[in-house]
Amino acid sequence: MSESVVFDRAAEFYDRTRALAPATMDAVVGRLAGELAGRGRVLEPGVGTGRMALPLAAAGVEVIGLDLSVPMLRELIAKRGDSEARVPLVRGDATRLPFPAGTFGGAYVVHLLHLVPDWAGVVAELVRVLRRGGVILVEIGNIAGGIAQEINERFERASGLERRHPGLIDGPERLDAEMGLHGGRMRLLEPIVETHTVRPDRFIGRLEENIFSWTWTLDDATRKRAAAEVRAWAVEQLGPLDRPQTVTVTMAYRAYDLP
Repeated sequence: MSESVVFDRAAEFYDRTRALAPATMDAVVGRLAGELAGRGRVLEPGVGTGRMALPLAAAGVEVIGLDLSVPMLRELIAKRGDSEARVPLVRGDATRLPFPAGTFGGAYVVHLLHLVPDWAGVVAELVRVLRRGGVILVEIGNIAGGIAQEINERFERASGLERRHPGLIDGPERLDAEMGLHGGRMRLLEPIVETHTVRPDRFIGRLEENIFSWTWTLDDATRKRAAAEVRAWAVEQLGPLDRPQTVTVTMAYRAYDLP
């Protein structure tokens, strides 16, 4: 049984709570397609609802998706329908990929490695199933600045969490080093930045309502107590919590070229 965080409970609300603005999404898809198109079959472990896979397939990338969560895969199938951008799917564990060596020309990983305790095993498996000269693209996680970051950090402290995620949380340098052990040469792709507004009351409410995976280990009483503490701080700092605040989110991908 995998110790990775499985997103069964998030299938119904995942897309609407992780959405990017259309222009931002187009920019991300264009950036990834520019790296992956023409490489033959490309793997997305942790494909989820196809939030990235379906638009990439529509852009001409031959994506194969893998995920542990059946409910998430069902959401992808419902969205995929009979469209031309079909994404073949496999239920499986990213630490034990069910593919022969050299199957893929590329792979991309979005918001996954922080959820997997054996994230180094995921790296090793990706290298194994890629052909020589392949590329692995990794976004460790959207980097959110401003009030969203402050609220997350204060909620984490107020709830008593010692570790927000079970996998890679120590920064990209550890990933660079691990990829380097496999001969991967790192390139930084140009970041894509989105600026939008959030209402603090709604953002805190999502934490209290258990929308994000890092709060799933907390019981209801702990989340409510932490949310009340953060609301009190936010009112003191910001005034009315229904007043929109600016948030900047950076999508920063690292490319690892394999020998």
